[in-house]
Amino acid sequence: MGDEWLRATTPGVEHGQLLRDLAKAYEQAQAGGTPPASLPRWVAESWNQSRAQGVNPNSSGCPVLSQAELQRRLQESRLAPAWNTLWTGLEGVASGERMVEVTDGDGYVLLRKGDNNSKIRRLANEVGFVVGARMDMGAMGTSGIAVALERRVPVQIPGPCHWRRNQHGVNCTAVPVLDLRRKNRPLAVINVTGLGPFGHPDTLRLVRVVASNVRRELATAHSKKVERLCADAGSLDRVTGWALVTDRDGWVATSHRMPTPPDRVALPEGRHTQPGQRPLPDFGRCVLEPLPGGWLIRHEVPGEDDPVIRTVLDLRHPRQWGITVTGPNVRWQHQLTLRQAEILLLLATAQPNGRTGAELAEDLYGAPKTSALRTDICRLREYTGGLLDHRPYRFSTTVRVAVQRPATRTRLLPDSTAPGVIRLRR
Repeated sequence: MGDEWLRATTPGVEHGQLLRDLAKAYEQAQAGGTPPASLPRWVAESWNQSRAQGVNPNSSGCPVLSQAELQRRLQESRLAPAWNTLWTGLEGVASGERMVEVTDGDGYVLLRKGDNNSKIRRLANEVGFVVGARMDMGAMGTSGIAVALERRVPVQIPGPCHWRRNQHGVNCTAVPVLDLRRKNRPLAVINVTGLGPFGHPDTLRLVRVVASNVRRELATAHSKKVERLCADAGSLDRVTGWALVTDRDGWVATSHRMPTPPDRVALPEGRHTQPGQRPLPDFGRCVLEPLPGGWLIRHEVPGEDDPVIRTVLDLRHPRQWGITVTGPNVRWQHQLTLRQAEILLLLATAQPNGRTGAELAEDLYGAPKTSALRTDICRLREYTGGLLDHRPYRFSTTVRVAVQRPATRTRLLPDSTAPGVIRLRR
């Protein structure tokens, strides 16, 4: 990112005069006139884009995610390994008359932090800077988040540069977190909303440091995931022909007998890809075998059947549980938490039809807590996602699951209070 950033302030110009000039330029633009040459080009271009996308400058509303969709985006956010780094770095910023918003790469606010009783929090609520709000250019018009998403560089937006009039009383300092693996597409935006027309330069410097630390944290987490995937895959010499090991998103961790492996494989259903024979772009018919947190991908041998993935769910011990997964070219084990063991047991006993989200939630919690279920399923999928299908939840059709139970039925997950498990203990 270097030292590149966007600002509407002009060195040497007194803030009061600059504020008047920006306000005048804004009114000229709203009246259909040509903004003055002194207005930074990027501001004029952003205003034109806001108008072209039909954003009403006098509007106060914006699209807001449902609670279920917000939770899904939070659970699947690739920022997850760096949440602690993010909030620790911003702890001193989200205080007084400043709010911090963190969006995903689509511009939806996932998290917000600031003093509950501050004036800026009340004002942020009024202008639509709320959790779940869509803040990209098409929804909000010119703002710190929208410009950072579009231009992919840090930006400071004075109050009068916002496209919506009701935001002229706040300033924005926004820094994108870029995904180096996806051609610098924004992974997130960290935005500081402050009271008054201008943000302090120190705010920009601090948020840029935090964004840089987050990128390093994500890179470290990815490196560890790659190392774990390669270890779980083991030696690929056993595979006939070429093979690739990827994470759940298709990013290649290692390859075998492939001179120029791709950086990424386009999986047919993204994170909901199922094991078995699948056509893949650029590769033709392939076979996918599940690894904990990823896939072993190889070319399909003409005439071969869909591979069977055998899964043994070991629940014989009262407080230690695991699964063993075996396919034609994979064999791995994973230790389970109690919640993971409960979910897999309930799905194993519901084969082949599986359970709807509402049914599985009742089995686990005794109530239709589908948002809690999505959180637990998301955590389970980090390691066993390749074994599970959805809508309804069930084991994939190529997976054959067997449950090893304790000798006495009452010792089946004895610490579990899930209603579905209690029924199985009777």
